Amino acid sequence: MRGNAADPALQGRAAIPGDRVEDRPQREAALARKVKGWLTNRDLPAFDGADLEGFSRPGRKGGGDFFDVMAVDQNRWGILLGQASGNGYQAALSASVALSYFRSAAPGTLSPAELLSSVNNLLFAYRTATSASITAAYAIYDVRDRTLLLANAGQCHPLLNARPTEVAGLPLGLGRVARFPQLALTLKPGESVVWYTSGIVSVHRTAGEPLGNEGWIALVREQTAGSEHPSTLRDRLEQAVGDGLSNEDVSFVSMVTK
Repeated sequence: MRGNAADPALQGRAAIPGDRVEDRPQREAALARKVKGWLTNRDLPAFDGADLEGFSRPGRKGGGDFFDVMAVDQNRWGILLGQASGNGYQAALSASVALSYFRSAAPGTLSPAELLSSVNNLLFAYRTATSASITAAYAIYDVRDRTLLLANAGQCHPLLNARPTEVAGLPLGLGRVARFPQLALTLKPGESVVWYTSGIVSVHRTAGEPLGNEGWIALVREQTAGSEHPSTLRDRLEQAVGDGLSNEDVSFVSMVTK
């Protein structure tokens, strides 16, 4: 196995095949968009007991948002949304590494806090060669009884029925040993949980002002009040912001129980 110093993909600035100094910004932007597609452009799996939607739109600088829904066992699903620090190709690369760690460790791991701790230890070694840190919220949903276990590593607080949940922790990759609190919920039919990244609150409305926390929560509250499918949250967001861009990526995952 090669050490970090011998691997250009793990340096502070990743090497790009055919890279020339004058072409670097364009090449990095193109590669960032390609990697970003691997991180967010996918259909989420369907499972009994809930409707899901994932949405992501790149920011001006190209960020490191990522999400996924992964089978933990035959009855449980892991729901992940995260964000790598920085922007451009380096952020996308860091997010890709983090997502691969989550996907590898999620099957069979029944505790979100335990999974965050495992990924933290892996990312700490990676971060020694870069300045990247990762924020992530991870949950495990059991379709048999609608129980949801939540843990958070520096990500925006997930919204339960448009109200922030009281679960928080430090970002991943900052230290070798970390502990993450965990919250257990039993959901009723029609309740919603929304995970989102920080770019959502800074994206600008069509009128020009930032959406902000209050504006975002108002959109989620409207979904909770009368939506039969979580795609309406995306519709409401796009109606509110139009083609407005944020410097950061804009991403969310929404779940509505049924």
